[in-house]
Amino acid sequence: MLQDNTIRDLSVELFGSKYPSPVLVAPVGVNKIFHHEGECAVARAAANFSVPYIMSTASSTTPEEIAETSGSGSRWFQPYWPLNEDNEITISMLSRAKSAGFTTLVVTLDPWALSWRPKDLDNAYVPFYRGIGDVICLSDPVFQKKWKDGPGKGKSIQDDFQNACMGWEKTVFSGHSHTWEDIKFLKEHWDGPIPLQSIEDAELAVKAGVQGIVVSNHGGRQYDGAVGSLSMLPRIVDAVGDKLTVLFDSGIRTGADIMKALAL
Repeated sequence: MLQDNTIRDLSVELFGSKYPSPVLVAPVGVNKIFHHEGECAVARAAANFSVPYIMSTASSTTPEEIAETSGSGSRWFQPYWPLNEDNEITISMLSRAKSAGFTTLVVTLDPWALSWRPKDLDNAYVPFYRGIGDVICLSDPVFQKKWKDGPGKGKSIQDDFQNACMGWEKTVFSGHSHTWEDIKFLKEHWDGPIPLQSIEDAELAVKAGVQGIVVSNHGGRQYDGAVGSLSMLPRIVDAVGDKLTVLFDSGIRTGADIMKALAL
């Protein structure tokens, strides 16, 4: 109290770039189920306010389309990461993202297998099997070739569409987790910052040489019994906040929630 509040500055610096506010658009996929432009509309709005937009691998539009519509806006990419035997698919996705002007790689660690989601099952919410949210892979030349030469038995994705969609889900949500050693592979094929999302072992992230972590419980969708992200934020900041950049998501509803997270 009793401080001069006539000049207020909410700007932040993240990974060498300055932004006018501490707000980012977290990765949310399958946007075309609620807007005909899908992720392009969100990315364009984010660019208009100089807010970084994080594209999900589960997007219903391609990175090239998002780059075209968001212009000079800041774009980050969040990959769902196939197993090592499909490294060429991962390399292709990263290459496309870099070519489309995505600068930061937000690596989500928890969805190596989709969680049991009763509400999705009750509502028959399976957009991926209909090709909504699979656009990155379905448009990827490496995945297209691997499908045709392998499980597709000579059929293109278009000729065997639903099976190809299911094949992608098995590729990216394999049920097998990566290891800390695999982070080296990403660093070899990405020359920008790499923060890790849904992190539990923050100190191991420091040892792995990544530039940041996102304190996240995936909005409660991936781990329905997980502790709230905000509850863990102070402990993680105390442990590693002076060693790397700490970002936060899950549970944000208003600007007041953002200020509480910043205060912690």
